Amino acid sequence: MLLLATKGNLFKTGLIKILLTGCICLLYFGRAFNDIEPRPLGDGVEYVLMTEAFYNHFTPDIRNDDVKSFLNAHYFNTNGKSLYKYMYFNDLFTYLSSPKKLGDNKHGVFTAKNGKSFSYHFFFYSLLNVPGRFIADFFDLDPLKIYQVLNAALIVITVSFILFGLQGLWHPVLMSLCFVFSSNYWYLGWPHTEIYSASLVTIAMFLFFFKNKYYIPVFLLSLAAVQNQPIVILIAFIVIAMIYKKGFSLLMIFKLFCNCLPVLFPILFYYFHFGSLNLIKDSGFLSIENISLTRIFGFYFDINQGMILTIPLILFTYLFLLFNSARKMITKKENFQIHFLLPVFLIIMTCVVSTMKHWNPGQAIINRYECWFAPVIVIHTFFLISDFQIIYKSVLLNYFFLTQTFTTLFHQQYNIHDWGQHQHTHLAKWFIEQHPELYNPDPEIFRNRTSNATGSVDRKIIMYLSETRFCKLMVHQSSLDNLKSYGVSEKDIANYKNNLKYINDWGYINRKDFKTNFSFEQLKKIYKPH
Repeated sequence: MLLLATKGNLFKTGLIKILLTGCICLLYFGRAFNDIEPRPLGDGVEYVLMTEAFYNHFTPDIRNDDVKSFLNAHYFNTNGKSLYKYMYFNDLFTYLSSPKKLGDNKHGVFTAKNGKSFSYHFFFYSLLNVPGRFIADFFDLDPLKIYQVLNAALIVITVSFILFGLQGLWHPVLMSLCFVFSSNYWYLGWPHTEIYSASLVTIAMFLFFFKNKYYIPVFLLSLAAVQNQPIVILIAFIVIAMIYKKGFSLLMIFKLFCNCLPVLFPILFYYFHFGSLNLIKDSGFLSIENISLTRIFGFYFDINQGMILTIPLILFTYLFLLFNSARKMITKKENFQIHFLLPVFLIIMTCVVSTMKHWNPGQAIINRYECWFAPVIVIHTFFLISDFQIIYKSVLLNYFFLTQTFTTLFHQQYNIHDWGQHQHTHLAKWFIEQHPELYNPDPEIFRNRTSNATGSVDRKIIMYLSETRFCKLMVHQSSLDNLKSYGVSEKDIANYKNNLKYINDWGYINRKDFKTNFSFEQLKKIYKPH
């Protein structure tokens, strides 16, 4: 009798999981086919043209015929509908049709030693979309749609791993729903690698924490690192954890090395064609001088583009659990466990991505890199609470799901393609207008979002003016003397020179510290002329 009851419960649990998977399929494939206008967002132009190159001649070098065939397919299957970033395609067609030498580039497409042109982003994600490109051609579909379909498929596969990889019902169900209602929801329409990397990272960390697997997670992370190299640091964490738990052996190191081989593909590819290990770095987009505490903190907590916008409750819960565990280990109430070193590796990984020159790029609400960072924290948090008493675990899991759903749908209304970097979020606006001293983000975030919103006329002095008063300004260290144009006395300028704190040579002056002889209307007229 007990055996029959157990089989009945297993059948019921399995049926619920199958139905949930079906619902998620309907949600994401429905959005992919009907709700999202396909656009080559972010670096999507490169990924789209690499797919077209593989489709046409099965090589990753981009040719002018690839640009032409993509545009023809798009316009034919959309009845001549205008194309976002059309000028990028037009520029690349002109560039690819002209004589070029090694190092010449346009919109991320570089000329190699053999005269061929390659994107400085690796092509594996584009290669995955080639079957979809053939299907799109057969059914006369817009070739931009295939990226949304692949992204939806990756999400469903990841959810299936979680749902059917754990016994029980609510723990895997709510964990999978937290993956569904996350930044993946916002980035579904991007012909980009965010969901690709997020899915691989999620499956890898799930297998590591809940299945005690090592080799498969390393291989999956290696595939993710092919497109986003900082993920290599997660591989280092798993390798160290494996050595700590199982001891050192040459056979183990050899197996790990074999599973890490995909990481070498981009390095060897670009070195062979360009004599460069990393075209992005050699193009000046990476520098350790860009790393700052402001960026590291803001990566998680910035109210314009930080991770807090996608996993608010989970992020704070994670910090509390880590702090509580650290306290117990210090007081000898809990033994040290290697997985508690994961936050150290996350901080190192944050430092690596902080080297990017453009810290306020095109994005769907949050910084792109956070899409594949957040799953690490989510999976680790669910692992940390897996041994909680059922009552505490149930409360936390349900609150996680509710906050994820609310946060995802609330911010979705502001997700206008990749234009999120041009304006402050409503929360950021409130802080800048009411308590400006509490929000001092990375200068690039404030400069880009404020300049676009208020029409700045001086790129060295960025001023935020509300409808009724001055709120905040950011000034470059070299332009402090120019504050005289805004009614600031030489005495006050000298005071700013002595007391301002700088972030990459930029300093903030808030409402309470801004001394000017001009009225608000005068400031408004000078700074933002009608």
